[in-house]
Amino acid sequence: MSEPEERAASEGDAAEIAETQSQPPESGTAPSETDNDALEKKAVRGGIIEMAGYVLSQALRLGGNILLTRLLMPEAFGRMQMVLAINIGLTLLSDVGIEQSVIQNEKGDEETFLNTAWTMQFIRGIGLYVASLALTYPYAMWQGDDALLTLLPVSALAVLFAGISSTSEFTLRRRVNIKTLLALDLGSQLVGLVTMISLAWTVLPSVWALVVGTIANECVRSIATHTLIDVGYRNRICWDPKARDAIFSFGKWIFGSSAVFFLAGYGDRLLLGHFVGAGVLGVYGIALMLSEAALTAVGKVVHGVLFPVFAQVQKQGPAALSKMYYATRAKFDIVSMGGLGLLMTLGPFFVDLLWDERYHDAKWMLSILAVRGAARAIFGPADSALMSMGMVRFGFANNLARTIFVFAGIPIGHHLAGMAGVVWAMVIAELPGVLILWGPLQKKGVLKLRGEVLSWLYFGVGAGVGWVVNALIEMVLE
Repeated sequence: MSEPEERAASEGDAAEIAETQSQPPESGTAPSETDNDALEKKAVRGGIIEMAGYVLSQALRLGGNILLTRLLMPEAFGRMQMVLAINIGLTLLSDVGIEQSVIQNEKGDEETFLNTAWTMQFIRGIGLYVASLALTYPYAMWQGDDALLTLLPVSALAVLFAGISSTSEFTLRRRVNIKTLLALDLGSQLVGLVTMISLAWTVLPSVWALVVGTIANECVRSIATHTLIDVGYRNRICWDPKARDAIFSFGKWIFGSSAVFFLAGYGDRLLLGHFVGAGVLGVYGIALMLSEAALTAVGKVVHGVLFPVFAQVQKQGPAALSKMYYATRAKFDIVSMGGLGLLMTLGPFFVDLLWDERYHDAKWMLSILAVRGAARAIFGPADSALMSMGMVRFGFANNLARTIFVFAGIPIGHHLAGMAGVVWAMVIAELPGVLILWGPLQKKGVLKLRGEVLSWLYFGVGAGVGWVVNALIEMVLE
């Protein structure tokens, strides 16, 4: 389906939910139970569409990765992990909540606000590219890999292209226009993947195929946001002090939270290149890709669908938010937590089946990392619920605690148990979220123990099903 067709198909739902989000109720009029039920249905429907698109995206990614692992050595993927750690790190370390501000702010549909947001993003993109150049030499020396001296400056072009993308993406998120966003995501991903495979198969059978493909992905995406998406405005340079202050005020905690989120989420890739080299890091990257597939799907639903809904419902009080929180999560936890449990016990079989022996150490890594993914799938929606109430500092505190555990745990784990100790350190780093995120949700009356236990029950059932299927496969193969 073309982008205009996608837009036409979702126009009714998008306009309706945009009106719900951007217009406060008339004075003295509280939203009715029927309004909340309609909002919940839209959230669930949007989440289903988001997940369906994500499944297709992951199928493309998985198929491409399997083919690329046959064309490239593990060191290529390890070096790409090093490159991504810097590029993603710079992006998160400079996150001032521009997108979240457009989604959450009552003036998020005004062109002055949107254009100021885009100008800030544009300046940030240029700054990120310059920062990447400055970090190239010290980072290459830290990792002990001279190839990074050329890889980093070129790969940073992807960050530059992302910085000039239109805020039309944010507007679509605000309106919960999921179908158009999926068309954008899948189209740009397909361009990048075809570029990678073509180059790896012909003239660039090295990490350069991955780098050029990533740049192509971001370039096509950026151009599409300005030319193919019609949200009723086009970005231009603008600098409104009130809009700037509103974005900075909302984003100050997001800035800190994103910074420590990067260190917690990508600290392993920053450290492992130094401790074990690009080859082992490349194998670890395969396990990460599989374990984070379901987790990323949850993140897309939480960020793109549930957060805008939570932001609207929380105005009615903690009881309404709690009801919406568990009503929407119940629909998605079956898939995400059950899928992660299944991945823990059945995933190693598929690694053995689909990847050659160079990548088979990813099997045991995957089983452990699935537990980490389940913890993240629980705490992600909790962080989003707190953010919707303006309690952004708790997400920052949770990510800070994870960062401390990661940077302390990886060297200790590597010293005590080698790579197994490193992987278990990543699981243990998720535990502080129990106190940091659940505590304030409990005080606000949002947290329900039964709902949390049910989520882990789904994980256990998924793991049990995977164990049974794996046992049956072994019997048949014998």
